[in-house]
Amino acid sequence: MNRIKYTPPRVASFNSASLDSETTQLFEWDFPKAPEVYYTPLVWESIRYLVDTIPSEVGWLGIVDKFEDTGNYLVTDIYVPEQTVSGVETDISAEALTKLALELESQNIPSEKLIYWGHSHVNMGVTPSMQDELQIEDFLENGCEFFIRGIYNKRGDSKVDVYDSQQNCVHQCVRNGLQPTELDDLLKTRLDSLIKANVKKPVVKALPKSRLGTTHKPVIANNVPDSYYLNGYGNYVYDDDYADDLERQELLDTPFYYKDH
Repeated sequence: MNRIKYTPPRVASFNSASLDSETTQLFEWDFPKAPEVYYTPLVWESIRYLVDTIPSEVGWLGIVDKFEDTGNYLVTDIYVPEQTVSGVETDISAEALTKLALELESQNIPSEKLIYWGHSHVNMGVTPSMQDELQIEDFLENGCEFFIRGIYNKRGDSKVDVYDSQQNCVHQCVRNGLQPTELDDLLKTRLDSLIKANVKKPVVKALPKSRLGTTHKPVIANNVPDSYYLNGYGNYVYDDDYADDLERQELLDTPFYYKDH
């Protein structure tokens, strides 16, 4: 009898069946890989000091370098501008931001690198408030292609998000932490020599297939496999009823240590 091959029905990659007036995505957007955010040791210690010692919320801004080869970011310096704070909110005015930008420019520090805003939530969770969301919207409306927001608390929790205006997406809860330490060539050479000298693979002695099922005592990684049982003579013998042919063949092809009883 001839069989007709089943072909599943096609499913469109988009949905345009709405009866409401709306604009939706046509094809699935290929989002870029989420970046990682790092801090220099001095920046990280400064952040923890601000969060751990100040009893109210406090905010700061930071200079950021971007690594074009990886897409990751490094916060190299932070500044605490003039602000009004309370137990649940920090407000940095547009005038304070402008003042800070002018101070940076006077020190030949490009103010366009000021694309990181961090603040403390004291003892609360790191979920952003409505004010936090509005503040980010203000930063993005000022023409920032990228912007980073970090929220931290005294418990050590953090939420760091990267806003990418070019790709029209936000990467939430990205990996963040201290800048990775690069090993110098001399230390790498020393570690390689130690690995070569001291890290060895075990020498495995295979039991000839002709000796399987005899009175030799197999030991695999110091554990006797379930497919062997101890007979009345104190020897481990293969149990023919243990597995089907496929499992038995896999065992026959497995090298293992053995020793005579």
